Amino acid sequence: MKNEEPNNTEQLHKTITDALNEVLNGSLEIDRARDLHQQAKNLCESLYSKTVNAMTDLEADLSILRKKFPSEPFR
Repeated sequence: MKNEEPNNTEQLHKTITDALNEVLNGSLEIDRARDLHQQAKNLCESLYSKTVNAMTDLEADLSILRKKFPSEPFR
C-alpha cells in the first residue's frame, strides 16, 4: 500500500478499502493493520465530535434568530 495522505473523502475511502483488501489477502502486516484501524477509529471520533459541535453551533444560531425574528418560521 502506498503511504500517501488522502486529500478528500473519495481518496480516504479508497485508502481504507485498499487496506481492507490487503488484510483479506494477507499482504498487509498485522502491525500496519492495527495502526490503520486506530487511525480510522480516531478519524470517526473526530468527525463525530465536529458534527456534534456544528449541530450545536447551528442550534445556537437558530435560537438567536428566533429571538430576533419571532414571526419567521426558522426550523
